[in-house]
Amino acid sequence: MVAPGRYAQKRTREVFGQWKKPDNFKIEAFVVRVGEWGGRLLVDCDDPLTVHKFCSTYPLRTTGASAVEDAVRVELEAIDWRDSLNEQVAK
Repeated sequence: MVAPGRYAQKRTREVFGQWKKPDNFKIEAFVVRVGEWGGRLLVDCDDPLTVHKFCSTYPLRTTGASAVEDAVRVELEAIDWRDSLNEQVAK
């Protein structure tokens, strides 16, 4: 009988070894936590459903992120729009 941890390692290698990375799925970093199971995968992908499909294949949790320069740009746009509403109400 194979120990559960060893079976999981073997199964992960079998499944991940056959996976074909989509063209729009760029792996930026893939690291594991030292001395334990699990790690972090940083990807750049323009399609949330591609990420969802990947996470449905492997037991992963996702967190969306944006480049800081993009995030600041849209935050400033949102603030300007919100402030323009106050100006319209005051008139």
